[in-house]
Amino acid sequence: MRHPDMRKNKLLAILRKKRFHSIAELKKKTGTLHATIHRDLNALEKEGKIRKTYGGVETVPKKFPIREYDKRISINSDLKMAIAQAALKYISPGDHVFLDASSTCYFFGRAIMKSNMRGVTIATNSLHLLSEYRENESEVKLVSTGGSVDRELCALLGNFTTDFIARIGVAKTFISAAGCTVKDGISTTSDFILGALKAAVSAAPQRYCLVDSTKFGREYLFKVAKLNVFNAIITDGGIEKQVARKIKQAGLPLVISG
Repeated sequence: MRHPDMRKNKLLAILRKKRFHSIAELKKKTGTLHATIHRDLNALEKEGKIRKTYGGVETVPKKFPIREYDKRISINSDLKMAIAQAALKYISPGDHVFLDASSTCYFFGRAIMKSNMRGVTIATNSLHLLSEYRENESEVKLVSTGGSVDRELCALLGNFTTDFIARIGVAKTFISAAGCTVKDGISTTSDFILGALKAAVSAAPQRYCLVDSTKFGREYLFKVAKLNVFNAIITDGGIEKQVARKIKQAGLPLVISG
């Protein structure tokens, strides 16, 4: 008699070839007795690999891990979309711009594509924007920086990415950040991200910071840039009045969406 684990592995290999199998079909393909196949199926169901249904068995779709970027893109999405709409007025036909791989810039890039503005080219290290571009028929052009893929951040990063950003000739840069304070400017959580953001700040004569209101008051180890390097700091209507007042008193160009 075949070892139970060997039997189950063979059975699972058969099951994975299609979504649904009848019990009769499985008995014929495996040559296994009725009681034995039910015992093996019960074991596979307990392991979460299959689901027994009326008249047969179906495989359970593989669960993909929830990445850090998936969490970010679902948090405060309404605020980020409002920021994206406010930032659109800083895009003109024919512009060549850089957008970073942040979730806020993803919504902004999507808004630019939807606007279908003639002659606009977006350079980006965002994998999500590359995927979005593939699904639409926008006249907007997209250029990828290339680089090493960071699955968690859904971004292209590393020396190759940083060098590419430093060499391109864009007119405007749009970036976001994990934290933002009036005193120290914007900051991020990783030195891996830091290189790309610093290169982006230096790459264009016009720079814009897109940061939702929840980021103000947060400060992280890796400092990207002071707020006075930006032509505009674009946020949403959720920003605290006291924080907005401090920014304006410092003579910084604050834009509040809505």
